[in-house]
Amino acid sequence: MADVGARLWNPPAILRWNMQKGYLRDLESAGVPVVPTEWLLRGARPDEAIARIEARGWPDVVIKPAISATAFRTWRDSAADVATSHEHLGELLAEGDVMIQPFMREIQAQGEWSLVFLGGSFSHAVRKRPREADFRVQSEFGGTAHADVPSDDMLRAAERVLSHVRDPWAYARVDGLQTNDGFVLLELEMLEPSLFLGMDADAPERLADAITRLSQTA
Repeated sequence: MADVGARLWNPPAILRWNMQKGYLRDLESAGVPVVPTEWLLRGARPDEAIARIEARGWPDVVIKPAISATAFRTWRDSAADVATSHEHLGELLAEGDVMIQPFMREIQAQGEWSLVFLGGSFSHAVRKRPREADFRVQSEFGGTAHADVPSDDMLRAAERVLSHVRDPWAYARVDGLQTNDGFVLLELEMLEPSLFLGMDADAPERLADAITRLSQTA
Protein backbone atom coordinates (compact mmCIF):
# COMPACT_ATOMS: atom_id res chain seq x y z
CA MET A 1 0.00 0.00 0.00
CA ALA A 2 2.82 2.40 0.80
CA ASP A 3 4.23 1.79 -2.69
CA VAL A 4 1.12 3.30 -4.27
CA GLY A 5 1.05 6.29 -1.99
CA ALA A 6 -1.64 5.13 0.44
CA ARG A 7 -1.39 6.73 3.89
CA LEU A 8 -0.81 4.16 6.63
CA TRP A 9 -1.07 5.34 10.22
CA ASN A 10 0.87 2.33 11.46
CA PRO A 11 4.06 2.02 9.38
CA PRO A 12 4.36 -0.75 6.75
CA ALA A 13 7.26 -2.35 8.63
CA ILE A 14 5.09 -2.77 11.74
CA LEU A 15 2.20 -4.15 9.71
CA ARG A 16 4.40 -6.73 7.99
CA TRP A 17 5.92 -7.75 11.33
CA ASN A 18 2.52 -7.97 13.01
CA MET A 19 0.84 -9.96 10.23
CA GLN A 20 2.40 -13.28 11.26
CA LYS A 21 2.14 -14.27 14.91
CA GLY A 22 5.80 -15.18 14.95
CA TYR A 23 6.27 -11.63 16.28
CA LEU A 24 5.41 -13.20 19.65
CA ARG A 25 8.77 -14.96 19.56
CA ASP A 26 10.50 -11.61 19.11
CA LEU A 27 8.69 -10.16 22.10
CA GLU A 28 9.34 -13.22 24.23
CA SER A 29 13.04 -13.02 23.37
CA ALA A 30 12.95 -9.41 24.54
CA GLY A 31 11.63 -10.52 27.94
CA VAL A 32 7.88 -10.11 27.47
CA PRO A 33 5.86 -12.84 29.28
CA VAL A 34 4.01 -14.65 26.49
CA VAL A 35 1.69 -17.66 26.63
CA PRO A 36 3.95 -20.73 26.07
CA THR A 37 3.92 -21.71 22.41
CA GLU A 38 5.16 -24.54 20.26
CA TRP A 39 5.85 -23.40 16.69
CA LEU A 40 5.63 -25.80 13.77
CA LEU A 41 6.82 -24.72 10.37
CA ARG A 42 4.85 -25.32 7.23
CA GLY A 43 5.30 -28.89 6.04
CA ALA A 44 5.86 -30.38 9.49
CA ARG A 45 4.15 -33.68 10.23
CA PRO A 46 1.19 -33.91 12.61
CA ASP A 47 3.11 -36.55 14.57
CA GLU A 48 5.64 -33.88 15.48
CA ALA A 49 2.89 -31.72 16.93
CA ILE A 50 1.59 -34.62 18.99
CA ALA A 51 5.08 -35.39 20.28
CA ARG A 52 5.63 -31.79 21.35
CA ILE A 53 2.32 -31.63 23.20
CA GLU A 54 3.18 -34.83 25.05
CA ALA A 55 6.65 -33.51 25.90
CA ARG A 56 5.14 -30.33 27.32
CA GLY A 57 2.59 -32.25 29.35
CA TRP A 58 -0.22 -29.91 28.34
CA PRO A 59 -3.59 -31.59 29.07
CA ASP A 60 -5.55 -29.23 26.82
CA VAL A 61 -4.29 -27.18 23.91
CA VAL A 62 -5.37 -24.53 21.43
CA ILE A 63 -4.19 -25.00 17.84
CA LYS A 64 -4.22 -22.21 15.26
CA PRO A 65 -2.48 -20.98 12.13
CA ALA A 66 0.28 -18.42 12.58
CA ILE A 67 -1.63 -16.08 10.25
CA SER A 68 -5.20 -15.82 11.42
CA ALA A 69 -7.88 -13.48 12.71
CA THR A 70 -11.20 -13.87 14.51
CA ALA A 71 -10.24 -17.39 15.67
CA PHE A 72 -10.12 -18.54 12.03
CA ARG A 73 -9.38 -22.30 11.89
CA THR A 74 -8.65 -22.30 15.60
CA TRP A 75 -9.74 -25.14 17.83
CA ARG A 76 -9.30 -26.55 21.31
CA ASP A 77 -8.35 -30.18 21.89
CA SER A 78 -7.35 -32.40 24.76
CA ALA A 79 -3.89 -33.90 24.47
CA ALA A 80 -5.48 -37.34 24.34
CA ASP A 81 -7.69 -36.39 21.39
CA VAL A 82 -5.24 -34.46 19.21
CA ALA A 83 -4.59 -37.64 17.21
CA THR A 84 -8.22 -37.59 16.07
CA SER A 85 -7.55 -34.17 14.52
CA HIS A 86 -4.65 -35.64 12.57
CA GLU A 87 -6.15 -34.91 9.15
CA HIS A 88 -7.24 -31.36 10.04
CA LEU A 89 -3.85 -30.62 11.58
CA GLY A 90 -2.11 -32.01 8.52
CA GLU A 91 -4.11 -29.69 6.25
CA LEU A 92 -3.18 -26.72 8.41
CA LEU A 93 0.52 -27.61 8.35
CA ALA A 94 0.44 -28.05 4.58
CA GLU A 95 -0.76 -24.47 4.19
CA GLY A 96 1.44 -22.60 6.63
CA ASP A 97 3.08 -22.34 10.04
CA VAL A 98 1.06 -23.50 13.03
CA MET A 99 1.17 -22.58 16.70
CA ILE A 100 0.10 -24.71 19.65
CA GLN A 101 -0.51 -23.29 23.11
CA PRO A 102 -1.79 -24.68 26.38
CA PHE A 103 -5.42 -23.85 27.02
CA MET A 104 -5.41 -21.00 29.52
CA ARG A 105 -8.29 -21.50 31.93
CA GLU A 106 -8.16 -17.84 32.94
CA ILE A 107 -10.00 -17.10 29.71
CA GLN A 108 -13.12 -18.80 31.03
CA ALA A 109 -12.64 -17.86 34.67
CA GLN A 110 -11.72 -14.19 34.33
CA GLY A 111 -11.88 -13.25 30.67
CA GLU A 112 -9.34 -11.83 28.23
CA TRP A 113 -8.21 -8.22 28.53
CA SER A 114 -7.75 -5.83 25.62
CA LEU A 115 -5.87 -2.65 26.45
CA VAL A 116 -6.14 -0.05 23.68
CA PHE A 117 -3.43 2.55 23.08
CA LEU A 118 -3.89 5.53 20.80
CA GLY A 119 -1.05 7.82 19.78
CA GLY A 120 1.33 6.05 22.12
CA SER A 121 -0.80 6.48 25.24
CA PHE A 122 -3.30 4.27 27.01
CA SER A 123 -6.88 5.06 26.00
CA HIS A 124 -9.28 2.46 27.39
CA ALA A 125 -9.70 -1.23 28.10
CA VAL A 126 -12.30 -3.94 27.72
CA ARG A 127 -12.65 -7.41 29.16
CA LYS A 128 -13.85 -10.10 26.77
CA ARG A 129 -15.50 -13.33 27.83
CA PRO A 130 -16.44 -16.45 25.87
CA ARG A 131 -19.89 -17.91 26.00
CA GLU A 132 -20.37 -20.83 28.34
CA ALA A 133 -18.39 -23.97 27.41
CA ASP A 134 -16.44 -22.10 24.69
CA PHE A 135 -13.00 -20.47 24.67
CA ARG A 136 -13.37 -17.97 21.83
CA VAL A 137 -14.10 -14.44 22.99
CA GLN A 138 -15.06 -13.05 19.59
CA SER A 139 -18.65 -11.91 19.18
CA GLU A 140 -18.96 -14.13 16.09
CA PHE A 141 -18.85 -17.09 18.47
CA GLY A 142 -21.08 -15.65 21.17
CA GLY A 143 -18.38 -13.85 23.13
CA THR A 144 -19.11 -10.60 24.93
CA ALA A 145 -17.07 -7.50 25.79
CA HIS A 146 -17.52 -4.73 28.31
CA ALA A 147 -15.52 -1.72 29.39
CA ASP A 148 -13.32 -2.33 32.40
CA VAL A 149 -10.45 -0.71 34.27
CA PRO A 150 -7.10 -2.53 34.27
CA SER A 151 -4.88 -2.63 37.33
CA ASP A 152 -1.77 -0.47 37.45
CA ASP A 153 0.38 -3.60 37.14
CA MET A 154 -1.53 -4.71 34.06
CA LEU A 155 -1.19 -1.29 32.46
CA ARG A 156 2.56 -1.21 33.12
CA ALA A 157 2.90 -4.70 31.61
CA ALA A 158 1.08 -3.56 28.45
CA GLU A 159 3.30 -0.48 28.23
CA ARG A 160 6.37 -2.71 28.46
CA VAL A 161 5.08 -4.75 25.54
CA LEU A 162 4.73 -1.63 23.42
CA SER A 163 8.14 -0.30 24.47
CA HIS A 164 9.60 -2.88 22.08
CA VAL A 165 7.81 -1.33 19.07
CA ARG A 166 10.10 1.48 18.01
CA ASP A 167 8.46 3.22 15.05
CA PRO A 168 5.80 5.91 15.61
CA TRP A 169 2.35 4.35 15.46
CA ALA A 170 -1.25 5.51 15.80
CA TYR A 171 -2.99 2.56 17.42
CA ALA A 172 -2.33 -0.72 19.18
CA ARG A 173 -4.28 -3.28 21.17
CA VAL A 174 -2.56 -5.43 23.78
CA ASP A 175 -4.47 -8.65 24.46
CA GLY A 176 -3.62 -10.74 27.47
CA LEU A 177 -4.56 -12.58 30.62
CA GLN A 178 -4.07 -11.79 34.26
CA THR A 179 -2.59 -14.93 35.82
CA ASN A 180 -1.14 -15.80 39.22
CA ASP A 181 2.25 -14.91 37.75
CA GLY A 182 1.10 -11.57 36.37
CA PHE A 183 -0.03 -10.33 32.96
CA VAL A 184 0.69 -12.72 30.08
CA LEU A 185 0.54 -11.58 26.46
CA LEU A 186 -1.78 -13.37 24.06
CA GLU A 187 -1.46 -11.07 21.07
CA LEU A 188 -0.36 -7.57 20.12
CA GLU A 189 -2.77 -6.26 17.49
CA MET A 190 -1.41 -3.47 15.30
CA LEU A 191 -2.62 -4.43 11.84
CA GLU A 192 -6.40 -4.20 11.63
CA PRO A 193 -7.68 -4.62 15.19
CA SER A 194 -11.05 -3.79 16.62
CA LEU A 195 -10.27 -0.86 18.88
CA PHE A 196 -13.59 -0.97 20.76
CA LEU A 197 -14.05 2.75 20.16
CA GLY A 198 -17.69 2.48 21.17
CA MET A 199 -16.69 1.43 24.69
CA ASP A 200 -15.31 4.89 25.57
CA ALA A 201 -16.99 8.12 24.55
CA ASP A 202 -13.69 9.97 24.19
CA ALA A 203 -11.79 7.25 22.32
CA PRO A 204 -12.75 8.37 18.78
CA GLU A 205 -11.45 11.87 19.51
CA ARG A 206 -8.22 10.41 20.91
CA LEU A 207 -7.72 8.43 17.72
CA ALA A 208 -8.41 11.49 15.59
CA ASP A 209 -5.89 13.48 17.63
CA ALA A 210 -3.29 10.71 17.21
CA ILE A 211 -3.79 10.68 13.43
CA THR A 212 -3.61 14.48 13.28
CA ARG A 213 -0.31 14.52 15.17
CA LEU A 214 1.18 11.88 12.90
CA SER A 215 0.01 13.69 9.76
CA GLN A 216 1.72 16.86 10.95
CA THR A 217 5.04 15.08 11.39
CA ALA A 218 4.85 12.99 8.18
